[in-house]
Amino acid sequence: MRHTRAPLAPALLLALGACGIIRPGAPPPPLPDGVVTAQLPRAVIAADIDSVLAMIERVHPDPYSIASRDSIHHLRDALVKNIPDSVTRAAVWPSYARIIAALGDGHTNIAPPREEIDQLSAAGGTVFPASLTTSDVGELAVTAYWRDDSLVHRGDVILGVNGRTADSLLHLMRDQMSGETVEWRTRLAAVQFGTLLWYNGLTAPYVVDLRSAGSAQVRRVTLNGATQDSIRARLRRGQLRTASAASPNFTYRKLDNRTAYLDLFSLSGTVERFRSDLDGALASAIADSARTLVIDLRRNGGGDSRLGDELLSHLTTTPYRMASAKMWKMSAEYRDYLKSHVRPPFNHLGIEHVYPMARKLFAGPVGTIVTLPEEPESQDARAPRFDGTVCVLIGTSTFSSATDLADAIKTYHLATLIGEETGGRPSGFGEVYYFRSPRTGFLVSVSSARFVRASGDTTDHHGVQPDIDIRRTAFDVSAGRDPALDRARSCPAPVSAARNGAQ
Repeated sequence: MRHTRAPLAPALLLALGACGIIRPGAPPPPLPDGVVTAQLPRAVIAADIDSVLAMIERVHPDPYSIASRDSIHHLRDALVKNIPDSVTRAAVWPSYARIIAALGDGHTNIAPPREEIDQLSAAGGTVFPASLTTSDVGELAVTAYWRDDSLVHRGDVILGVNGRTADSLLHLMRDQMSGETVEWRTRLAAVQFGTLLWYNGLTAPYVVDLRSAGSAQVRRVTLNGATQDSIRARLRRGQLRTASAASPNFTYRKLDNRTAYLDLFSLSGTVERFRSDLDGALASAIADSARTLVIDLRRNGGGDSRLGDELLSHLTTTPYRMASAKMWKMSAEYRDYLKSHVRPPFNHLGIEHVYPMARKLFAGPVGTIVTLPEEPESQDARAPRFDGTVCVLIGTSTFSSATDLADAIKTYHLATLIGEETGGRPSGFGEVYYFRSPRTGFLVSVSSARFVRASGDTTDHHGVQPDIDIRRTAFDVSAGRDPALDRARSCPAPVSAARNGAQ
């Protein structure tokens, strides 16, 4: 069976879909009334975090595989001890996030409360006015500056904000990010730096120490913030300028006379829409006489592995798999979630016992872990077929089902991988169950399944390694260079001829 890491339609729902009796699952319950501005007593916070940890223990197949239960509950006790007699949920979120992130599972996560940021934006409030990334040596480098003055430039290295060093801030924020690797968590903290400053109590005006790339001279500037609306507007304008063909999943453009570029930034959404958009993009690549196709997964956080299958069906007929096995825990909560997709009156007919896959998932007591092995399968060749050379860019922000796609490409030599080790690990957790914490209303995700990488090697706990390792420096950011993409323009063929069906 194909799988998803994100909470998209699992196999049972696909089986029922052909019968027209499924519906979208119920969304998480709404926020408790008044919780956004409420002062919550310490006892309420203690009961809330306890309920979150209890739910994780019920749903997750192995929640303490990275950190021990004692260490997690030590963090819980420290949270309860150190908070004031009453506190807002926005103020307590960083401590919540640190507890959940310590589990070491990128799919078990407590999201920052967006409602507070939305209120800030609606009131004209501001956040840090620059977008950041991490360079090859872990420096915070500016990728975009969102104000009209010239105080900050692309490629500048941030050294400190409001009396805190950049290293200390990155360490603080990294520990609040759920993830499987330090690199993924650090990059995520850099990308979300502006809003994470706000959640951690650092607001405008921002006194920033920085230096230009390659310079030792430190300068200090005082920055006003930027509104979320102004940042989003500039982002949209930039996307419209660079995309010659766009979809909710990717942008396509021709790089030069022989190279086409597909920035595949998401594997979420419907297969039907993705299939239609992808057919059009690849038809354009062929019409553009491209002999090299560069597929960029460097900012792809995953979604539904079936979209990865759609992509590969245009490139290869070689049998492959994206995981060798999936071990799925059937908690009461996850079984109820599966059944919530069945429309009335079928949901009262025990439909979950009719289909072979459903019988597997609903057999046995609550908490049963169902093992589902997966064998390599070939996809039917789909037109338009791209027969040129293919290179795939990967990096520390490649995660979840995008990591699985990269792992299949690597394991079966379907294309050449260029960039950095993926931030996600093919052997890890996924198949997310969402819920809200009962008193704070935080949106929490928890994994319900464990996956084993395509090779079946249970001892390999790394991300997917590139065939050609290339990292971006602060100099590259400053100059607007993308060395991995530049290397892919002269894309070498994969190690073997497996892409074309040879064994």
